[in-house]
Amino acid sequence: MVGGVVFLVPPAPAPVPKPPDQTHQTHDDRQEPKAKPQPQERATEAAACGESAIQLLSAGAVETPDSALEKRWVRYLTTIQAQGDVANWSDMPCKLYVQNHVHDAGEAAAINLASIQVSGQDLNFVTLTVTPAIEGGGTIVLPAGTLFTAGSTATQNMILADTAAISWFAPSNPIRGDSPQAIVRNLSSYCINRWREVPGADASFQVTYSAQNDPLGKLAKCLERDAHSDHRAKQVAIWLVSDNLLEMTEAELAERLRKEIRDHNSWSLRFFQEAIRPDYPDASDEELTRLIQEAFRSQPNLTPVGVLEVVSHLPEEEAKERLDKFSDTDIERWIAEDAEGGVQEFVKDGGPLLQGCGYDISSYALFGKP
Repeated sequence: MVGGVVFLVPPAPAPVPKPPDQTHQTHDDRQEPKAKPQPQERATEAAACGESAIQLLSAGAVETPDSALEKRWVRYLTTIQAQGDVANWSDMPCKLYVQNHVHDAGEAAAINLASIQVSGQDLNFVTLTVTPAIEGGGTIVLPAGTLFTAGSTATQNMILADTAAISWFAPSNPIRGDSPQAIVRNLSSYCINRWREVPGADASFQVTYSAQNDPLGKLAKCLERDAHSDHRAKQVAIWLVSDNLLEMTEAELAERLRKEIRDHNSWSLRFFQEAIRPDYPDASDEELTRLIQEAFRSQPNLTPVGVLEVVSHLPEEEAKERLDKFSDTDIERWIAEDAEGGVQEFVKDGGPLLQGCGYDISSYALFGKP
Protein backbone atom coordinates (compact mmCIF):
# COMPACT_ATOMS: atom_id res chain seq x y z
CA MET A 1 0.00 0.00 0.00
CA VAL A 2 1.40 3.42 -0.97
CA GLY A 3 -0.37 6.58 0.12
CA GLY A 4 -3.52 4.63 0.91
CA VAL A 5 -3.63 3.05 -2.56
CA VAL A 6 -3.76 -0.71 -2.72
CA PHE A 7 -1.66 -2.07 -5.54
CA LEU A 8 -3.21 -5.09 -7.18
CA VAL A 9 -0.71 -7.99 -7.01
CA PRO A 10 -1.69 -10.98 -9.14
CA PRO A 11 -1.46 -14.45 -7.65
CA ALA A 12 1.33 -16.80 -8.64
CA PRO A 13 0.56 -18.40 -11.98
CA ALA A 14 -1.08 -21.80 -11.78
CA PRO A 15 0.68 -24.83 -13.33
CA VAL A 16 -0.01 -25.04 -17.03
CA PRO A 17 -2.07 -28.18 -17.72
CA LYS A 18 -0.94 -30.59 -20.39
CA PRO A 19 -2.85 -29.87 -23.60
CA PRO A 20 -5.32 -32.56 -24.62
CA ASP A 21 -4.47 -34.97 -27.38
CA GLN A 22 -5.63 -33.26 -30.56
CA THR A 23 -4.66 -36.13 -32.87
CA HIS A 24 -8.23 -36.89 -33.81
CA GLN A 25 -9.56 -33.33 -33.80
CA THR A 26 -10.51 -31.79 -37.07
CA HIS A 27 -9.86 -28.14 -37.82
CA ASP A 28 -13.52 -27.35 -37.15
CA ASP A 29 -13.36 -28.99 -33.71
CA ARG A 30 -10.53 -26.79 -32.50
CA GLN A 31 -11.14 -23.25 -31.23
CA GLU A 32 -9.17 -20.55 -32.92
CA PRO A 33 -7.08 -18.50 -30.47
CA LYS A 34 -8.69 -15.18 -29.58
CA ALA A 35 -7.11 -12.33 -31.50
CA LYS A 36 -5.14 -9.92 -29.36
CA PRO A 37 -6.11 -6.25 -29.54
CA GLN A 38 -4.00 -4.26 -31.95
CA PRO A 39 -1.79 -1.52 -30.41
CA GLN A 40 -4.00 1.34 -31.61
CA GLU A 41 -7.18 -0.41 -30.46
CA ARG A 42 -5.57 -1.21 -27.11
CA ALA A 43 -4.43 2.37 -26.61
CA THR A 44 -7.86 3.77 -27.51
CA GLU A 45 -9.62 1.43 -25.07
CA ALA A 46 -7.16 2.28 -22.29
CA ALA A 47 -7.51 6.02 -22.88
CA ALA A 48 -11.32 5.83 -22.79
CA CYS A 49 -11.28 3.84 -19.55
CA GLY A 50 -8.75 6.17 -17.93
CA GLU A 51 -10.64 9.31 -18.95
CA SER A 52 -13.88 7.89 -17.55
CA ALA A 53 -12.21 6.93 -14.25
CA ILE A 54 -10.59 10.37 -13.87
CA GLN A 55 -13.91 12.10 -14.54
CA LEU A 56 -15.58 10.02 -11.85
CA LEU A 57 -12.82 10.79 -9.36
CA SER A 58 -13.07 14.50 -10.15
CA ALA A 59 -16.85 14.86 -10.01
CA GLY A 60 -17.71 17.09 -7.09
CA ALA A 61 -14.50 16.32 -5.23
CA VAL A 62 -12.02 18.93 -4.01
CA GLU A 63 -8.49 18.23 -5.26
CA THR A 64 -6.26 17.03 -2.40
CA PRO A 65 -2.86 15.30 -2.25
CA ASP A 66 -4.73 12.02 -1.76
CA SER A 67 -6.95 12.52 -4.81
CA ALA A 68 -3.99 13.65 -6.92
CA LEU A 69 -2.11 10.47 -5.97
CA GLU A 70 -5.15 8.36 -6.85
CA LYS A 71 -5.37 9.97 -10.27
CA ARG A 72 -1.66 9.35 -10.90
CA TRP A 73 -2.28 5.68 -10.09
CA VAL A 74 -5.12 5.56 -12.61
CA ARG A 75 -2.90 7.14 -15.26
CA TYR A 76 -0.20 4.56 -14.52
CA LEU A 77 -2.72 1.72 -14.97
CA THR A 78 -3.89 3.31 -18.20
CA THR A 79 -0.32 3.53 -19.48
CA ILE A 80 0.60 -0.11 -18.85
CA GLN A 81 -2.72 -1.20 -20.37
CA ALA A 82 -2.03 0.87 -23.49
CA GLN A 83 1.43 -0.65 -23.74
CA GLY A 84 0.06 -4.18 -23.41
CA ASP A 85 2.10 -4.86 -20.27
CA VAL A 86 -0.70 -6.93 -18.72
CA ALA A 87 0.67 -10.47 -18.68
CA ASN A 88 0.40 -10.74 -14.90
CA TRP A 89 -3.05 -9.15 -14.63
CA SER A 90 -6.31 -11.10 -14.54
CA ASP A 91 -7.95 -8.47 -16.76
CA MET A 92 -7.24 -5.01 -18.13
CA PRO A 93 -5.74 -2.91 -15.27
CA CYS A 94 -7.96 0.14 -15.72
CA LYS A 95 -11.06 -2.04 -16.01
CA LEU A 96 -10.12 -3.80 -12.76
CA TYR A 97 -9.65 -0.46 -11.04
CA VAL A 98 -13.13 0.72 -12.03
CA GLN A 99 -14.68 -2.60 -10.95
CA ASN A 100 -13.00 -2.43 -7.54
CA HIS A 101 -13.49 1.27 -6.82
CA VAL A 102 -16.69 2.46 -8.55
CA HIS A 103 -20.04 1.30 -7.15
CA ASP A 104 -23.70 2.17 -7.28
CA ALA A 105 -25.50 3.01 -4.05
CA GLY A 106 -26.81 -0.53 -3.55
CA GLU A 107 -23.36 -2.08 -3.93
CA ALA A 108 -21.84 0.51 -1.60
CA ALA A 109 -24.31 -0.42 1.14
CA ALA A 110 -24.03 -4.18 0.53
CA ILE A 111 -20.24 -4.23 0.94
CA ASN A 112 -20.32 -1.72 3.81
CA LEU A 113 -18.40 0.82 1.77
CA ALA A 114 -20.48 3.79 2.91
CA SER A 115 -23.81 4.76 4.40
CA ILE A 116 -26.11 6.96 2.32
CA GLN A 117 -28.83 9.30 3.52
CA VAL A 118 -31.12 11.39 1.33
CA SER A 119 -33.23 14.25 2.67
CA GLY A 120 -35.70 16.62 1.02
CA GLN A 121 -35.55 20.28 0.23
CA ASP A 122 -37.99 21.45 -2.42
CA LEU A 123 -38.99 20.81 -6.03
CA ASN A 124 -35.50 21.23 -7.41
CA PHE A 125 -33.02 19.10 -5.47
CA VAL A 126 -32.37 16.58 -2.71
CA THR A 127 -29.50 16.53 -0.24
CA LEU A 128 -27.30 13.43 -0.32
CA THR A 129 -25.02 12.61 2.63
CA VAL A 130 -22.40 9.89 2.08
CA THR A 131 -20.45 8.71 5.12
CA PRO A 132 -17.54 6.37 4.26
CA ALA A 133 -17.54 3.27 6.47
CA ILE A 134 -13.95 2.21 5.72
CA GLU A 135 -10.70 4.09 5.29
CA GLY A 136 -10.11 3.02 1.70
CA GLY A 137 -11.16 5.27 -1.13
CA GLY A 138 -14.20 4.77 -3.31
CA THR A 139 -16.63 6.31 -5.77
CA ILE A 140 -20.41 5.99 -5.77
CA VAL A 141 -22.15 6.76 -9.06
CA LEU A 142 -25.82 7.72 -9.26
CA PRO A 143 -26.94 7.97 -12.89
CA ALA A 144 -29.60 10.39 -14.10
CA GLY A 145 -32.93 8.68 -13.53
CA THR A 146 -32.02 7.32 -10.08
CA LEU A 147 -35.20 7.24 -7.99
CA PHE A 148 -35.51 8.69 -4.50
CA THR A 149 -38.57 7.10 -2.87
CA ALA A 150 -40.14 9.25 -0.15
CA GLY A 151 -40.65 7.85 3.32
CA SER A 152 -44.18 9.30 3.35
CA THR A 153 -46.80 8.48 0.72
CA ALA A 154 -48.07 12.06 1.02
CA THR A 155 -44.74 13.44 -0.27
CA GLN A 156 -43.58 13.54 -3.86
CA ASN A 157 -40.97 11.00 -4.88
CA MET A 158 -37.95 12.44 -6.69
CA ILE A 159 -35.78 11.44 -9.63
CA LEU A 160 -32.18 12.51 -10.23
CA ALA A 161 -31.75 15.06 -13.02
CA ASP A 162 -27.99 14.79 -13.63
CA THR A 163 -25.54 11.95 -13.13
CA ALA A 164 -23.59 12.40 -9.89
CA ALA A 165 -20.35 10.76 -8.74
CA ILE A 166 -19.35 11.00 -5.09
CA SER A 167 -15.65 10.23 -4.53
CA TRP A 168 -13.44 10.03 -1.48
CA PHE A 169 -9.85 8.90 -1.15
CA ALA A 170 -7.75 6.77 1.14
CA PRO A 171 -5.93 8.95 3.71
CA SER A 172 -2.31 9.68 2.88
CA ASN A 173 -1.33 9.08 6.52
CA PRO A 174 -3.60 6.37 8.05
CA ILE A 175 -1.22 6.00 11.02
CA ARG A 176 -2.00 9.61 11.96
CA GLY A 177 -5.66 8.68 12.18
CA ASP A 178 -6.89 10.53 9.11
CA SER A 179 -10.26 9.31 7.90
CA PRO A 180 -12.67 10.47 5.19
CA GLN A 181 -15.33 12.88 6.37
CA ALA A 182 -19.03 12.79 5.49
CA ILE A 183 -19.69 14.24 2.05
CA VAL A 184 -22.82 16.38 1.59
CA ARG A 185 -24.09 17.24 -1.89
CA ASN A 186 -27.22 18.95 -3.17
CA LEU A 187 -28.32 17.03 -6.27
CA SER A 188 -30.53 18.53 -8.96
CA SER A 189 -33.73 16.47 -9.09
CA TYR A 190 -37.32 16.45 -10.32
CA CYS A 191 -40.52 15.68 -8.42
CA ILE A 192 -42.51 12.85 -10.00
CA ASN A 193 -45.91 13.02 -8.30
CA ARG A 194 -47.56 16.27 -9.38
CA TRP A 195 -50.46 16.18 -6.91
CA ARG A 196 -48.54 15.24 -3.75
CA GLU A 197 -46.90 17.58 -1.26
CA VAL A 198 -43.58 19.25 -2.10
CA PRO A 199 -40.75 17.67 -0.05
CA GLY A 200 -39.74 19.71 2.98
CA ALA A 201 -36.55 19.72 5.01
CA ASP A 202 -37.85 16.85 7.15
CA ALA A 203 -38.51 14.52 4.17
CA SER A 204 -36.35 11.41 3.81
CA PHE A 205 -35.85 9.12 0.83
CA GLN A 206 -34.51 5.70 -0.11
CA VAL A 207 -32.27 5.33 -3.17
CA THR A 208 -33.58 2.93 -5.83
CA TYR A 209 -32.73 2.37 -9.47
CA SER A 210 -35.15 2.45 -12.37
CA ALA A 211 -35.28 -0.41 -14.87
CA GLN A 212 -33.47 0.06 -18.17
CA ASN A 213 -36.80 0.30 -20.03
CA ASP A 214 -38.51 2.60 -17.49
CA PRO A 215 -39.96 5.55 -19.48
CA LEU A 216 -39.31 8.04 -16.69
CA GLY A 217 -35.68 7.01 -16.26
CA LYS A 218 -35.12 7.14 -20.02
CA LEU A 219 -36.69 10.61 -20.17
CA ALA A 220 -34.46 11.89 -17.34
CA LYS A 221 -31.37 10.63 -19.17
CA CYS A 222 -32.54 12.33 -22.37
CA LEU A 223 -33.21 15.65 -20.62
CA GLU A 224 -29.75 15.47 -19.03
CA ARG A 225 -28.28 15.93 -22.52
CA ASP A 226 -30.29 19.15 -23.06
CA ALA A 227 -28.03 21.98 -21.95
CA HIS A 228 -30.33 24.80 -23.11
CA SER A 229 -33.72 24.27 -21.42
CA ASP A 230 -34.19 25.42 -17.83
CA HIS A 231 -34.98 23.13 -14.91
CA ARG A 232 -38.63 24.20 -14.67
CA ALA A 233 -39.36 23.29 -18.30
CA LYS A 234 -37.76 19.88 -17.77
CA GLN A 235 -39.79 19.40 -14.59
CA VAL A 236 -42.98 20.05 -16.55
CA ALA A 237 -41.96 17.44 -19.14
CA ILE A 238 -41.31 14.93 -16.34
CA TRP A 239 -44.78 15.51 -14.85
CA LEU A 240 -46.43 14.97 -18.22
CA VAL A 241 -45.09 11.41 -18.16
CA SER A 242 -44.96 10.62 -14.43
CA ASP A 243 -48.59 11.63 -13.81
CA ASN A 244 -49.97 10.58 -17.19
CA LEU A 245 -51.10 14.12 -17.94
CA LEU A 246 -50.64 13.40 -21.65
CA GLU A 247 -53.91 11.49 -21.61
CA MET A 248 -55.92 14.47 -20.30
CA THR A 249 -57.55 17.03 -22.55
CA GLU A 250 -56.70 20.69 -21.95
CA ALA A 251 -60.11 21.17 -20.31
CA GLU A 252 -59.59 18.20 -17.98
CA LEU A 253 -56.12 19.38 -16.98
CA ALA A 254 -57.40 22.92 -16.36
CA GLU A 255 -60.12 21.58 -14.05
CA ARG A 256 -57.58 19.45 -12.16
CA LEU A 257 -55.33 22.49 -11.71
CA ARG A 258 -58.25 24.65 -10.53
CA LYS A 259 -59.06 22.03 -7.89
CA GLU A 260 -55.46 21.96 -6.70
CA ILE A 261 -55.28 25.75 -6.49
CA ARG A 262 -58.44 25.81 -4.35
CA ASP A 263 -57.39 22.89 -2.15
CA HIS A 264 -54.01 24.44 -1.37
CA ASN A 265 -55.18 28.07 -1.29
CA SER A 266 -52.57 28.72 -3.95
CA TRP A 267 -54.65 31.68 -5.10
CA SER A 268 -53.46 33.56 -1.97
CA LEU A 269 -50.17 34.39 -3.69
CA ARG A 270 -52.09 35.98 -6.57
CA PHE A 271 -54.20 37.82 -3.96
CA PHE A 272 -51.10 39.38 -2.42
CA GLN A 273 -49.59 40.14 -5.84
CA GLU A 274 -52.65 42.06 -6.92
CA ALA A 275 -52.84 43.84 -3.57
CA ILE A 276 -49.32 45.29 -3.82
CA ARG A 277 -49.21 45.71 -7.63
CA PRO A 278 -50.46 49.36 -7.56
CA ASP A 279 -47.36 50.26 -5.54
CA TYR A 280 -44.99 48.44 -7.91
CA PRO A 281 -46.56 48.90 -11.38
CA ASP A 282 -43.42 47.94 -13.32
CA ALA A 283 -42.57 44.83 -11.28
CA SER A 284 -42.92 41.33 -12.75
CA ASP A 285 -44.88 38.59 -10.99
CA GLU A 286 -41.57 37.03 -9.91
CA GLU A 287 -40.42 40.32 -8.37
CA LEU A 288 -43.73 40.77 -6.54
CA THR A 289 -43.45 37.21 -5.22
CA ARG A 290 -39.95 37.90 -3.93
CA LEU A 291 -41.18 41.00 -2.03
CA ILE A 292 -44.00 38.97 -0.44
CA GLN A 293 -41.67 36.10 0.50
CA GLU A 294 -39.17 38.48 2.08
CA ALA A 295 -41.96 40.01 4.18
CA PHE A 296 -43.02 36.59 5.49
CA ARG A 297 -39.41 35.57 6.17
CA SER A 298 -38.93 38.65 8.33
CA GLN A 299 -42.32 38.28 10.06
CA PRO A 300 -43.80 34.76 9.58
CA ASN A 301 -47.13 35.60 11.29
CA LEU A 302 -48.08 38.53 9.08
CA THR A 303 -51.78 39.05 8.34
CA PRO A 304 -52.89 40.19 4.85
CA VAL A 305 -53.14 43.73 6.21
CA GLY A 306 -49.68 43.36 7.70
CA VAL A 307 -48.26 42.36 4.30
CA LEU A 308 -49.44 45.65 2.81
CA GLU A 309 -48.09 47.54 5.80
CA VAL A 310 -44.66 45.97 5.37
CA VAL A 311 -44.37 45.75 1.58
CA SER A 312 -46.38 48.76 0.44
CA HIS A 313 -45.88 50.89 3.59
CA LEU A 314 -49.62 51.58 3.80
CA PRO A 315 -51.35 52.67 6.99
CA GLU A 316 -53.56 49.97 8.50
CA GLU A 317 -56.89 51.55 7.49
CA GLU A 318 -55.80 52.14 3.88
CA ALA A 319 -54.51 48.57 3.67
CA LYS A 320 -57.90 47.26 4.89
CA GLU A 321 -59.77 49.37 2.34
CA ARG A 322 -57.66 48.04 -0.52
CA LEU A 323 -58.14 44.39 0.50
CA ASP A 324 -61.89 44.86 0.96
CA LYS A 325 -62.19 45.73 -2.73
CA PHE A 326 -61.39 42.17 -3.74
CA SER A 327 -64.39 39.83 -4.08
CA ASP A 328 -65.00 36.09 -4.52
CA THR A 329 -65.45 36.81 -8.21
CA ASP A 330 -61.90 38.17 -8.36
CA ILE A 331 -60.59 35.04 -6.63
CA GLU A 332 -62.40 32.72 -9.05
CA ARG A 333 -61.02 34.71 -11.98
CA TRP A 334 -57.46 34.40 -10.63
CA ILE A 335 -57.90 30.67 -10.12
CA ALA A 336 -59.12 30.23 -13.70
CA GLU A 337 -56.30 32.38 -15.11
CA ASP A 338 -53.61 30.56 -13.14
CA ALA A 339 -55.00 27.15 -14.15
CA GLU A 340 -55.03 28.13 -17.82
CA GLY A 341 -51.48 29.42 -17.46
CA GLY A 342 -50.49 26.05 -16.01
CA VAL A 343 -52.05 24.20 -18.96
CA GLN A 344 -50.15 26.35 -21.44
CA GLU A 345 -46.91 25.75 -19.55
CA PHE A 346 -47.38 22.00 -19.95
CA VAL A 347 -48.23 22.33 -23.64
CA LYS A 348 -45.69 24.95 -24.72
CA ASP A 349 -42.75 24.07 -22.46
CA GLY A 350 -43.17 20.35 -21.82
CA GLY A 351 -44.40 19.30 -25.25
CA PRO A 352 -41.33 20.29 -27.30
CA LEU A 353 -38.99 18.63 -24.78
CA LEU A 354 -40.92 15.37 -25.07
CA GLN A 355 -40.74 15.63 -28.85
CA GLY A 356 -36.98 16.04 -28.61
CA CYS A 357 -36.86 12.82 -26.58
CA GLY A 358 -38.75 10.80 -29.16
CA TYR A 359 -42.38 11.21 -28.07
CA ASP A 360 -45.06 11.58 -30.75
CA ILE A 361 -47.08 14.14 -28.82
CA SER A 362 -49.74 14.35 -31.53
CA SER A 363 -50.93 10.90 -30.43
CA TYR A 364 -51.94 12.18 -26.96
CA ALA A 365 -55.15 13.88 -25.88
CA LEU A 366 -53.43 16.92 -24.35
CA PHE A 367 -52.02 17.80 -27.78
CA GLY A 368 -55.25 17.45 -29.71
CA LYS A 369 -55.71 13.74 -30.38
CA PRO A 370 -59.49 13.23 -30.85
